[in-house]
Amino acid sequence: MRLAAAALVVLAGTLPAAAEGQDPWTLSVNPLKGGLDGWDMVAGDKVFSYTQEESSLVIKGKGGKEVPRLFYKGRAWDEFEAHVRAKKFASKLRLALFPQPEGPAVVVEVPSKAVAKDKWNELVLKVGDGKAVLLSGTEEVAASAAPKGTRFRFGFEAPSGTSATVSDLRLVRRYVNPPQVCEEGFTSLFDGSTLGSWQPQGEGGGDVFSVENGILTAAVRTPDFGMIAYAAQRFGEYELRFRCLWGTNALTVRAIEVPGTDGHINKFDTVQVALTDNIDPDDVNDVVVRVTGGRCAITVNGKDVYDQETAKFGSTRISFNLPKGKKFLIRDLRVKDLAAK
Repeated sequence: MRLAAAALVVLAGTLPAAAEGQDPWTLSVNPLKGGLDGWDMVAGDKVFSYTQEESSLVIKGKGGKEVPRLFYKGRAWDEFEAHVRAKKFASKLRLALFPQPEGPAVVVEVPSKAVAKDKWNELVLKVGDGKAVLLSGTEEVAASAAPKGTRFRFGFEAPSGTSATVSDLRLVRRYVNPPQVCEEGFTSLFDGSTLGSWQPQGEGGGDVFSVENGILTAAVRTPDFGMIAYAAQRFGEYELRFRCLWGTNALTVRAIEVPGTDGHINKFDTVQVALTDNIDPDDVNDVVVRVTGGRCAITVNGKDVYDQETAKFGSTRISFNLPKGKKFLIRDLRVKDLAAK
């Protein structure tokens, strides 16, 4: 049987419901919500401690061969903001960015003048476009080069003399709407403005799918499921590439659709793969579906998710579906017809 169906689960960190005045395209993560769970420490014994009562991270630096470090394992982003409040008279507080998978840390030391005015001081470290800029209020107080396109984990360094208390840490990622990606040799299937040749299927399908901020968005509320298929062309062999964004909590790709003699889907020859468990709900995910040479292979962020032989078929349409109560956000849909001469 060719039908692959993994269990669909709701993952934490999805886009928040849009409240009045709230930007629904902003993802905000609180790394200290569980204290130091989810953090890694290097030479930091007794240097970093979390006070649950005050919801604060206390940093007391020390000397040694290795600079004490603390970094958050849960996220590695290339463009984001780190918002944090630092207590008055923090000394040698260092915000650090750790490149992934490896590389020298990018360190921005907070100047004493930036934390000496009030009891608590609002600081924002903006990472992106090849730099890390520290703001105290609206004033730029420090900056360091941060290689463009590098994914960083956020954290702290605490050399000897460091003494600081920080609170209300938030890692914030804001979605921007760049042009749709389409490499040479591929054809774009989505213009970012309309559904185009993507046709909703079934009763109520028109209420499920929409285009917002250059994203094909699906949110199933009233029908039992939502499905959308590309109607302009069928493919015998192809490579499909697309990205799904944070907020996606379910996504199933129907890579090969074979109708039976009654016109309904023939489940034994159809390839339908649930990708949900392989999607990071707090990041941008790259998905590749390749159907050629009698095989169907699917990767998510370079990880093999599905790779099996397929039954013989003439041509197929490409479609996506998801069940009631779920949501996906995808963009940069492009395809290469591998059977084209």
